[in-house]
Amino acid sequence: MKHHIRNILIALAAGIVVQTAFAQQSIVRLSLDECINIALDDNIAYKRAKIAVSQSQIIERTAFDVPQTALSLVQTATDGGGPDNGVKLSQEFDFPTVYAAKRKYLKSETALERSKAEMTKSDLVAEISSLYYSLLYRKEICAIVAAQDTLYERFCSVAKARYDEGESSKIEWLNARRLMSENKLAIEQAQVERKALMLQLQALLNVDYAVEPLEDALVPIDDAAYGDTVDFASTPEGMIADGRLQVALQNERLAKQGFMPTLSVGATTQLLIKGFNPYDIDRRRFEKGDFVGFEVGVSVPLFFGSQKAKVRAATQAVKAEELKKVEQERKQETELQILGEDYVAALRTLRYYRRTGLPEAEEMLRLSLVSYELGEIGYEEHARNLENIISVKRTYSEALEKYNQTILKLKRIKGQL
Repeated sequence: MKHHIRNILIALAAGIVVQTAFAQQSIVRLSLDECINIALDDNIAYKRAKIAVSQSQIIERTAFDVPQTALSLVQTATDGGGPDNGVKLSQEFDFPTVYAAKRKYLKSETALERSKAEMTKSDLVAEISSLYYSLLYRKEICAIVAAQDTLYERFCSVAKARYDEGESSKIEWLNARRLMSENKLAIEQAQVERKALMLQLQALLNVDYAVEPLEDALVPIDDAAYGDTVDFASTPEGMIADGRLQVALQNERLAKQGFMPTLSVGATTQLLIKGFNPYDIDRRRFEKGDFVGFEVGVSVPLFFGSQKAKVRAATQAVKAEELKKVEQERKQETELQILGEDYVAALRTLRYYRRTGLPEAEEMLRLSLVSYELGEIGYEEHARNLENIISVKRTYSEALEKYNQTILKLKRIKGQL
C-alpha cells in the first residue's frame, strides 16, 4: 500500500514539473517532414558534424607543408668577395610523391568525415521519426484512457443509483469509484509520458516551442522496407567502415614514403659589410655581380629500422579495419534477421487485433454495459469486462507502435531514412 501511494505521488510530482515546463511555451503542430527539415537546419549535433567536414577540407591544404626557409648572413674577416661573405638562402623539400601521398591521406579523412556527417543525419532522422510515432502512440493511449474515464463514470453512476435504491451493497459503489479514481491518475500519467516525449523532440529540433504531431491518429507505416536486400557498402555504417579502411590504406602508403629522400636547394649572393674589417685587409667585391653560387642537396635515410616499424604498424591497422568491416557487416545481417522476425510477429499481432480482437472488444463492451444496467451481471463481472476491453485496445496500440518502430529500424539500417 505504501509503495502504491509513493508511486502515485511520484507521478503527480513529475506531472507538475512537466506541466510547469509546458505552461511557459506554445505548442506547434508539425508534420514529420517539417520536423526533419527543421532539425537538419538547427540540430546542434548535425551542425557540429558539418563543421567537422569543413574543418577537414581546410586541413587538406596542409598537404604541401614545406619547412621554413633558412636565411643566413656569413662574414669572414680574412676574405673578400665570395661565398664566405654573403647572404645564403636555403630550402628543404620532401620528395614530390610524399606530398601526393599526404594529399590523398587528408582527402580520405575528409571523405570519412562526410560519411560520419551522413551517419549523424541518418541517426537524427531516425530518432525524430521514432519520437514522432511514439508521440502519436502516446496520444492514442491518452485517448483510450480518456474514453475509459467516461465508461468508469457511467459505471460509478449506475453503481451509486443501485446502491441508493438498495439493489446492491456499498462495496459495489466504492469499487466503481476506486476504478474511476485510478483511471484519472492513469490519464495524468499518460499526459506526463506524452509531454516528456514532446520535450525530447523539442530538444532534437532545437526550437523554443513544444511540438505536437500533425496527425490525430496512429497509423501503420508503409512496410516497403521489409524484404528488400541491403548493400552494406551503401548504408551509413558501411560507408564509415569503408572510410576508415581507406584512411588506413592511405596512411600505410604515406608511411612507405618515409623511405624517400629529402631534397634541398640553396643560393648565395655576396654581401660585404664595409665596417667589418678588423684586420684591415682588401675586401673588395666581385665587380661583375653579386651572385656567387648555388647548391642542391639530397638527404638519403641510411637507417630504416624505425620507418620499417611504422610501415608494419600501418599495415596491421589496415588488416584491423578490414576485419572490423567484415564484423560490422555480419552484425548488420544479424540485426536484419532479428528485425525481420520482429516484423513478422508484429504484423501477425496487428492483423489479429484489427480483424478479430477490436471488433470483439467493441461487441463485448456493448453487451456488458447493457447487461449490467439491466442487472443481468454483477459489478465484479462488469468491472472485469471493462478492464479486459481496455486491455485489448491498449494492446492493439502497443502492437501498432511496435510494428511502426520495427519498420523505422529496418529503414534506418538499410539507409532509407
